[in-house]
Amino acid sequence: MSINAFVPKGQTFDKAPAIFYARASYRPAPSKETLAEFIRGSQQDFREARPGVAIVKVADVIDGRKQKLPTYRFRPSKSGDWETVAYGKDGDYMLIFALSAKTRADHDRQLPKFAGFVRSYQ
Repeated sequence: MSINAFVPKGQTFDKAPAIFYARASYRPAPSKETLAEFIRGSQQDFREARPGVAIVKVADVIDGRKQKLPTYRFRPSKSGDWETVAYGKDGDYMLIFALSAKTRADHDRQLPKFAGFVRSYQ
């Protein structure tokens, strides 16, 4: 598994109000894991790490290959980051594209750029 994080110019990872990240998880054959199973497992891990988080399905985001990626909003119960996560599959890789922000306002302000970030994936 590898992760790439993107921080706005002039910001640091710890201080940025919002960041984007992408993660690829290698699932070689004979793995029969479906994207839906991967999403369920990923979300379960998130729930365990952040009890009380609300996860809601939102409009799919489209990547640069014109594929619709199932997309979810993660709302913290009390404190924590607001996230939007798009999931995809590319060959033997399960993909996660995420926007993570410290506040809802910062999160919502970055949604259009997040869509562009996902569209840049070929």
